[in-house]
This record gives sequence, C-alpha cells and structure tokens, in this order.
Amino acid sequence: MRNRAIIGLLAAVLLAACGGGDGGGGGAECVATTDLTMVDNAFEPLCLEVAPDSTLNITNEGIAIHSFTVESAGIDVDVQGGDSATVELSGVSAGETPVTCTFHPEMTGTLQVR
Repeated sequence: MRNRAIIGLLAAVLLAACGGGDGGGGGAECVATTDLTMVDNAFEPLCLEVAPDSTLNITNEGIAIHSFTVESAGIDVDVQGGDSATVELSGVSAGETPVTCTFHPEMTGTLQVR
C-alpha cells in the first residue's frame, strides 16, 4: 500500500512539473509579454497574453529544433537550438488559441490575444 502512495505522489509531482495532465497551457497563469523561451520541450511562459498585431520574440535555449505553431492562424516557425526568431501575430484572432511544437507534440501552450 505504501508503494502505491509513493507512486501516486511521484506521478502527481511529474504531472505538475509538466504543466498538468493535458500537456497544455490550460489553467496556467497568463503572462503579458512578447518574449517566449523554448527549453526542455516546454514553452516558457506556458501562457502568453499579447495585444493584437504584436511581434513575438522567441528564443530556443535548448539544442533541439522546436517550432512555434498556431494552426488557426497559419503560423509555423521553426527555431533551431540556440537560435532565435521573431513572429508577426497579425493573423491571430482575438481570444485564446493553442500553440504547439510540430516536432514535440507534448510541447503545448496558450496564446491569449486581447
């Protein structure tokens, strides 16, 4: 019984560290910023709040390639490890939309345009 309790606790800690069971930014506190970091297969912050038509500055601090993909707006920008990019958010509608990495499906976040 004790082993089950330990395994359950470890699973809860791992899920919390990964942004929740759904792997997304849902429920994460949104940060008003135009700077996004990609590191360890995660977006930081998990939820960005930006103004319409903003320019986003993305930095990939890891060694693996990642993408910043907003399917609903037709945005798909690859960022090599150790590199950076800027993304125009002019095609993103107001509201909340998911952000993904096409290379790492578990790497998700949320973009709030206000």
